Amino acid sequence: ALSACLCVWGLGSQEEKSDPRFEIPLDKLSEKQRKRVKRVMDDITVTVPLDPALVSARKEVYDFLLEELPFTADVCRELGRAKYEVFRDPRVPAKDEEKAAWRHTYFMNDKDGLAVKVELVLAEPNRRIFYTWGSYDLSPLPPVWGRSVIVVAWGEKDGRLAIDAKEYAQVDSSFYKALSGLMMETIRGIIKDKST
Repeated sequence: ALSACLCVWGLGSQEEKSDPRFEIPLDKLSEKQRKRVKRVMDDITVTVPLDPALVSARKEVYDFLLEELPFTADVCRELGRAKYEVFRDPRVPAKDEEKAAWRHTYFMNDKDGLAVKVELVLAEPNRRIFYTWGSYDLSPLPPVWGRSVIVVAWGEKDGRLAIDAKEYAQVDSSFYKALSGLMMETIRGIIKDKST
């Protein structure tokens, strides 16, 4: 997956609940982004912490890789570390104020049933927050539709970057919501697999 190459998504223990790196500063988001993120955070189906990762890279390089996810996905595919296709809308907006949003909005397809739109909602030193929405095809069952908030945080440790992340997912599909108790581990496994 994309993050296997980037080591973007990973997280330590469940004790991270009070870790301020994973708090969502709604007041720093635009009104549109705040509504979207709040919708997920107010009705989380599952929270998925991912395994921590250590990356031998400078912060500037890691920042660039997170800013240019289409490039990063291309490199990861060439290295055989991921199959995600990541791209921006080919229609570049004419207005400068719309270009920033366009530049930080991506479409991801893993060629194995997952198709999501990803929007960077907050970029801070050593932390990014992404909002996603889309579907995962579970043929012959109906597709799972949902949205998530992904928080990625990193810091230096022994000359390398220690990467942590947590994904807060909300399942929109009524079929799966009705089965959420039975399907919780399956949903958690799918999210962890697709994020890793």
